Amino acid sequence: AVGENHGDRIVGKVLYVDRFGNLVTNIPEDILPQDGEGKTMTVTSGDRRWDQVPFVPSYGYVKPGALLATIGSNHFLELSVNHGDAALSLGMQADIEFSVVFG
Repeated sequence: AVGENHGDRIVGKVLYVDRFGNLVTNIPEDILPQDGEGKTMTVTSGDRRWDQVPFVPSYGYVKPGALLATIGSNHFLELSVNHGDAALSLGMQADIEFSVVFG
């Protein structure tokens, strides 16, 4: 199943963690806001929350060690840490559900 856009928030889950520790999600690019790139989002999973996560075209837009969201080569949203391991940093793994709110 793919992620769902509920208007004010997008709900999805982690499909898998790649060999770099990036969280590859089930949220396809086409359900994300058209004007979302360059904005920030809040990511929530259970009782954990990460604010001001930049949605950027590539890793170079953030400092090393910074959390980011980007579109992966498979055209799905990925949560990553520049020069780091997002799965380890966020304590997330495959099948973990989360939501995204832009702004």
